[in-house]
Amino acid sequence: MTAGEDPTGPEPGSESDGSGRESEAANEEGTGDGGGPTVRPAREGDLAAVMNVLDGAMLAVEGETVADRIAAGDAVLVAEDGGRIVGALVLDRPERGGLAPRPEEIRPETRHVEAVAVRRRRRDQGIGRRLIEAAAERCDYLTADYRPAVREFYEAAGFTVTDEDDDRLVGMRSARGGRS
Repeated sequence: MTAGEDPTGPEPGSESDGSGRESEAANEEGTGDGGGPTVRPAREGDLAAVMNVLDGAMLAVEGETVADRIAAGDAVLVAEDGGRIVGALVLDRPERGGLAPRPEEIRPETRHVEAVAVRRRRRDQGIGRRLIEAAAERCDYLTADYRPAVREFYEAAGFTVTDEDDDRLVGMRSARGGRS
């Protein structure tokens, strides 16, 4: 999904990316909290599994974009459990080639959540939130734009709505989890 969309798919309560893609999170580098998935940066061999999770959540993120972000090193995070990718989060890179600047282009310490998704059977287990937390450790601020149906997920993950129109909300959160 894209930010503002449901991380469980088109159902209410899902998570989203900054472009209408959504889902859930975990702890990084194999250092889980004693149970559940581990959150880590995606590796090249994870592309198919990441796309499967994003596609399953009906998020419109191009495979080429995800491959480029994986190659960037820390722009795609995955939640892995028992060797299986159960969640994914895609961050936007600062450069956007000729388009109007986003906050992350002006303030490099800000990253935009393009998509966050969790496999349907693993939703409501805090995986999306763990992915958001791991992403927040890489910057000072996170932004996202998402559907009103997933507002509760983003607010629970520490986002504060900074702008809204008829069908999209824009939110921001600090790395410390506090509302901006």
